Amino acid sequence: MFSRIVGLIVRLFVACRLAARSVLDLLIEFLFPLQCLGCEAELTLMCDECLQAIPVRDYASGKEGELDKLIVATDFEAVQNYIHVFKYGFVTGLAEPLAQVILKRINGLEGDYILMPVPLHARRLRERGFNQSELLAVQVSRVKGWPLSTSLARKRYTKPQAELSRKKRLTNLKEAFYLKAPVAGRQVILIDDVYTTGATMNECARALRSGGAASVYGLVLARG
Repeated sequence: MFSRIVGLIVRLFVACRLAARSVLDLLIEFLFPLQCLGCEAELTLMCDECLQAIPVRDYASGKEGELDKLIVATDFEAVQNYIHVFKYGFVTGLAEPLAQVILKRINGLEGDYILMPVPLHARRLRERGFNQSELLAVQVSRVKGWPLSTSLARKRYTKPQAELSRKKRLTNLKEAFYLKAPVAGRQVILIDDVYTTGATMNECARALRSGGAASVYGLVLARG
């Protein structure tokens, strides 16, 4: 009887939170109607014209650190504002148009790949409420049909890379990642929003290789 009452209270609490969030979302939408971040066109975060204006670059390096290949979709300057609002303005609706830029870049890429987003530590995930890399990966997975795995995880909390010097960035993430499930023989595509020093992706790739990955590609929206 007690467990049934507790369960009812929990369900009621969740329902109230969802209802409150819906009301809040409607209020925010009313007070701050959607506008394109590029041209201020109404009712969209990124209009078709601004999306088409983002150049898609045919850039792919050879082996880079622990990565077999690094694929970059566009110039950092072309999407810098969108990325900032996406991550730090908590505007998750930008995941879809930004993923479209990535999808244009890998339009001809085929293979038996699995997508793996660069993970956030549980504490950072609670603070932000979402993992921007995973949101991009979800969109790419839906279109390309590649399975999405979240087997890669962080085992310790680290300072944000953006707050560190280049020298400290290279050591900040050392041995910060681990695999919750093996990837023996699999071809993995690591996906992230921005590649800067490469420290994050290289540490992720190192963990994947220790788990038996046959190959590890890096796929990013832009290189900063």
